[in-house]
Amino acid sequence: MVKAASQKMSNKRAGRTTGRKANRIAVPPEKSTAASDGRSQSSKQAERVAIPEIDMELVQIPIRGIDGPLVVHNWSEKAIRDMLAKQMQIRVVAKQAKSPEEEYKASLYVAEDGSYGFPACAFKAAMVRAAKDLEGWDMITMRQLVFVVPDCRENRTITIPTPNGQKPLMHEVKTDLVRLIGTPRMRMDLVRLQKQTADIRFRGEFDKWEAVLTIRYRAGRIRAQEIANLVNLAGTVGIGEGRPEKSADMGWGRFEVDTGSTRNRRSKR
Repeated sequence: MVKAASQKMSNKRAGRTTGRKANRIAVPPEKSTAASDGRSQSSKQAERVAIPEIDMELVQIPIRGIDGPLVVHNWSEKAIRDMLAKQMQIRVVAKQAKSPEEEYKASLYVAEDGSYGFPACAFKAAMVRAAKDLEGWDMITMRQLVFVVPDCRENRTITIPTPNGQKPLMHEVKTDLVRLIGTPRMRMDLVRLQKQTADIRFRGEFDKWEAVLTIRYRAGRIRAQEIANLVNLAGTVGIGEGRPEKSADMGWGRFEVDTGSTRNRRSKR
C-alpha cells in the first residue's frame, strides 16, 4: 500500500511537471557580420553633421562718453608689489607718504606709444552683461560671438619682492587697450574701504572722451547693426570706476554710439 501510494504521488507530480508549458526564450537568427557592418557605417554616414565654415567679420564702431566722466584706476606698481609681499609674508618698509601726483599718474593706462587707453576686456564685459537683458540672448553665447580687438598695449615691468634679501624678480605686465581720444586730469575722491575706513584717492578722469571699437564677430549669428545696438546698450552698463553696473548713485563711464562719426566701417576678417 505504501509503495502504491508513493507511486501514485510520484505520477501526480510527474503529471503536473509534464503538463506545464515551459517558458521559451526566442533566439534571433544570426546575422551576417558584413551586412551588419555595412548598415552601421551607412547609418553613421547618414547621421553625420557637417560643420560649416565660421564667417568672421570686423566692424568699427565709434563711441563717445556721455553724462559724466570716465574715471580710471589702474593697478599701480606699488599696489601690486605690496600685495605680493603680504601674500608671500615678506616684510615691507613702512608706509610711505602719499604723493597725489604719482598716484594720479599711476592710475592711468598708458600705451607703449604714449597714448592713453582703457582695457579692451572692459568693453567686451559691458557688451556681454548687456546681453543678459535681451530676449533670446544670454551672456555665455555672447562671449563666443563678439571680440573687441585692442588698438594698443600697455607694457609695464613690475619688481617682485623676494625673501631673505635675494635678488628681486622682474615681471612684465601687459594689458591690451582700446585707445582713448581725450585729455585726462587729476580727480580727488573720498572713499571708504571694506573695513569702513576712509581714504583719499587721486585718480585720472576723462571729462570728454571718444574711442573707436574694432569688433570681430560671427556674421552668421549676429549682424553689424545688432552689434551697434548692443554697444549702445553696453553704454548703460558703463566702464571704469563708479559705473552704473557697480554704483547706482554715480553713473560714470557711460557711452553711446557716435552716429555722426564717419569712422564706422565693416571689413572681412
